[in-house]
Amino acid sequence: MEEKLKVLNDCMTDHPDFPKPGIIFKNIMPLFSDPERLALLGEVLEESIRKNFPGCTKLVGLESRGFLMGMKMTSCAFCENDFKEWP
Repeated sequence: MEEKLKVLNDCMTDHPDFPKPGIIFKNIMPLFSDPERLALLGEVLEESIRKNFPGCTKLVGLESRGFLMGMKMTSCAFCENDFKEWP
């Protein structure tokens, strides 16, 4: 998993002091511009959830970035059989 994380981290960019001094903004959008990195992101998220939360049965993707990552998770094997659309 360390090698996968390195690939993902290497494509993100840091923007120091944004939006205010002392904060480092991590631009994760390059992850979404490459299908291979997006697939790798899904693998890493799935591995992390299975390892750290073995009994997890539900995922919630909140706010803009969480929504994008949550969307990716619905296509992985973790959610394959349980994904349901809201009414």
